[in-house]
Amino acid sequence: MPETRLAVYVTAHTVKQLADGALDARRTLQLLQRLGVERVYIENYRSGLFVTPEQLEKVARIFSGEGFEVAGG
Repeated sequence: MPETRLAVYVTAHTVKQLADGALDARRTLQLLQRLGVERVYIENYRSGLFVTPEQLEKVARIFSGEGFEVAGG
């Protein structure tokens, strides 16, 4: 039986908050690590909100720098 891996989907609003510092990235990373999350999918658009390429790259670096696999969603 294959091993179960946990992933989360980070909505565009949360991506923007993380990129802008409105959401504490350190606490977010700690929580996801404690939960055993291995992969994050980051979203670039939702309900009229576009995340800039710079914001996407910044958030991707935040997660990948802590060992998470990062993919677009």
